[in-house]
Formats: sequence, C-alpha cells, structure tokens
Amino acid sequence: MEVEYELNTGTNGTVACHLLCFKVWKEESIRAARGPDDDLRRQVRARLSDDRLPTIDGASKSPQGTGRPCLVCRRAIETTEVERELDGLGVVLIAHEACYELWHQESVGRRKATDLSGGIRPRDSL
Repeated sequence: MEVEYELNTGTNGTVACHLLCFKVWKEESIRAARGPDDDLRRQVRARLSDDRLPTIDGASKSPQGTGRPCLVCRRAIETTEVERELDGLGVVLIAHEACYELWHQESVGRRKATDLSGGIRPRDSL
C-alpha cells in the first residue's frame, strides 16, 4: 500500500507524491537551505566538548514541528518539518531531523573516543 502526501504549493495548487518521496525531498531541501554540514558539525563538536550540548543516546519521538527552536542550530522547527524529541533529565530536547542525525553521529563518535581512551574525554581542537 502506497501512502500519498498532498502538498499545497500556494499559487501553483496542490502536488501529490509518495510519502517517502516527500520525506526525501524535504530532508534534501533542508540540507540545501542550511548549506554544508561542516560548520554545524564543528559547532556540535565544540559544544559537546564544552558540555554545552549533551551527548545523546536512546529513543526519540518524531512529531510534527511546533515552531520551537532547535537545540542544535537554534532555528525554529516549522510545522512542515519533523521535530525530534528526546527526554533527558526532566527536560525535552528538540532538534530538526537533519540536526538530530548530525548530533547523534557526533555523540556516538565522542562516546567511542571516550571508551578508547579509558574514560578520559578528549578535548576537540577548534
């Protein structure tokens, strides 16, 4: 069974596409609008290193965006976007889907580096 998604384009009317195709298009549009991940990745590494951003692990929910700011890039997560929610220490951490993926990758890398160094957390050079 294929699920169809209808997108209201405003002046051009409505466009229908597969839900999976829409998700891929939307994620690529977000990446293109943000530009290269390198700058954001460096910021995430620096913030993880300085404990200004917690390492993440475990389950998350993916509801529709609510307009709240992303913890990673600090931009609003629009209602047309997916918002990743993580419960942590009595607070809910939220991020764009693409920001969450980058944050998760860097968190995993940081944990592996910590495990290899015998529990001593490495400091990233900026």
